[in-house]
Amino acid sequence: MLSGIVKEVVKAGGGAVELARKLKITRQGVYLWQQDGFPRSRIPEIARLTGVSRDRLEAFTNEKVNAKYRGKPWFEPAKRYGW
Repeated sequence: MLSGIVKEVVKAGGGAVELARKLKITRQGVYLWQQDGFPRSRIPEIARLTGVSRDRLEAFTNEKVNAKYRGKPWFEPAKRYGW
């Protein structure tokens, strides 16, 4: 079940299947965005295809990454220094 910005992106892209086709990825890859955030290397392309701002896509991805890796000893210094 998609929610929030991922649902907005999928709808703006013409649906999960159509957006996946445009990005040359699987439909399952699109659904993984809900869990993992958007692939950083694809954010500009996703923004161009859907009209959703890069800032919003990046903010959602940062939130997902921070939640996933918070508390890991190797992550805290990376976050602090912006790596």
